[in-house]
Amino acid sequence: MNFKIRELQLLDLFRIRELSEVYLNAFGSPTYSISRFRILYYLIQKRNNFFIIAEIKKKIVGVAYAHTYPMNDLVYLDFIAVKKSYQRKGIGSALLKVILKKAIDAKKKKIFFIIRSDNENGIRFYQKHGFMKEKEYYGYSLNLC
Repeated sequence: MNFKIRELQLLDLFRIRELSEVYLNAFGSPTYSISRFRILYYLIQKRNNFFIIAEIKKKIVGVAYAHTYPMNDLVYLDFIAVKKSYQRKGIGSALLKVILKKAIDAKKKKIFFIIRSDNENGIRFYQKHGFMKEKEYYGYSLNLC
């Protein structure tokens, strides 16, 4: 499948509905909001945030968002979301690969996230990419060094 991975850009602000629909389609619940505020924050604080999108024929089919903590060596992976009809085609892996590269380039040593314990597909996805369970409450992490 031919897809393009790139960073979010200012003009993508006008595609907020499309970005939110990808998240809702992937997770099926409005537990997280991709708001204009979050995108504006990303654009303003770009050096501390990674907002990546996947497109097929100029249609957004996947999004990933992570942010760094400037005072330490951590990256928090907020989410990776791929529309259900495009899952298992390498898009999520490609999004994660970009996030990991950006974290390493930023000299960060650990990336972590929190995932629901009933999200078995998500847990398998992250384990496949080398993440290991750190704590039951705190989530999974991957040492980058």
